[in-house]
Amino acid sequence: MTKSTDFFAKPFDEKTLVKLTIFSSYIKAWIPTFIKSNFSDIYIYDFFSGVGKDAKGTFGSPLRILQAVSEQEKNIIMAGCRLHIHFNDKFPEIFSQLKENCELELEKFSPRLRSMVSVTYSNYDFEELYPKVSHKLQNQQFKPSLFLVDPFGTFAVKRFLDQTLTLKYNDFLIFMPTSHIKRFYERPDFRENLDLPPLSFDNFETYQVHQAVVEQLAGYYQEKDEEFSLIPFTIQKNSNYYGIIFGAKHLRAFDKFLDIAWQLDPEEGNANYSISIERQRSKPIQGDLFTPPMPSKKEAFEVLLTKKVMQRKIRNNFQAFEFCIRQGHPPSHAREVLVKLKKTNKIHFVGRSPKILYIYYKNRNTTNSEKIEFIVL
Repeated sequence: MTKSTDFFAKPFDEKTLVKLTIFSSYIKAWIPTFIKSNFSDIYIYDFFSGVGKDAKGTFGSPLRILQAVSEQEKNIIMAGCRLHIHFNDKFPEIFSQLKENCELELEKFSPRLRSMVSVTYSNYDFEELYPKVSHKLQNQQFKPSLFLVDPFGTFAVKRFLDQTLTLKYNDFLIFMPTSHIKRFYERPDFRENLDLPPLSFDNFETYQVHQAVVEQLAGYYQEKDEEFSLIPFTIQKNSNYYGIIFGAKHLRAFDKFLDIAWQLDPEEGNANYSISIERQRSKPIQGDLFTPPMPSKKEAFEVLLTKKVMQRKIRNNFQAFEFCIRQGHPPSHAREVLVKLKKTNKIHFVGRSPKILYIYYKNRNTTNSEKIEFIVL
């Protein structure tokens, strides 16, 4: 039994379940977004599918994708949208089980839904398959695509991002063993395999490495395309840290992912553990009883947004929405701050709600625009 097959012969561990929760939550949000946006075709690629479930029958990513599609049957049929799903796993011993498990799930689809869903299977190495997929989607620039990249080990991250950057409507979720990056980064063979741009881990504790990697990657690629961004979510298992990298070019995508992340981590929105506790463990506060505690991420955001509004650098709900997302917060955080400023007579705006939602932002340049001005008192 290989390492890959052995993984599925046991129940999924907590780390895997957290990862799958994020994957499936985003897929469930992503599919209806594009179905309802009048796209004729959408594409989903699961490049490291596995067999589809664990020893207890808990669904892995392929079966969760099919489950999410099934839940959208009515919308798919009404919209006439075709879904193209590609499952891949290079291990022959996994590939046959993957296909069998997916076909059993597809048998639950109604004939009408099944006619709208195309499923392809392959067992290529990722480095061989991805350039073909990227080239195919280059010729279909206006067809949305979602990539799940969850390898056993590492892969050439930079080559993947270089090619993905050229796609217009693409979102992706990457899973990677972050602890290994800091541990083995100085080894030339390891760096060559990852194919990362130069990174620095100076002054970063192990629990901070994933966020540091993502922030440096985001900075590197935003110089090439300012619309492109990456969001980290760190997962702890015992003393090791792993991470999800979410990438996209659209504020609506970031909005949806941030909503999922903050539901899982109401404190910081980017981990399955308490970052503040890890921060205290790694660098205990040496101050006296009068030293104020470090503000939480949400508290720091309130201070920053308040300052921007009071300085008239953020004047309306459209600017507030974009600022909120770019700072890594869901719109609800901005709404709370703005309502508080109104109640304390620091600002005024018309109505009870500042309307910090994507639906208002999307229509900002239309005749249906609902612009809310913030008046500093």
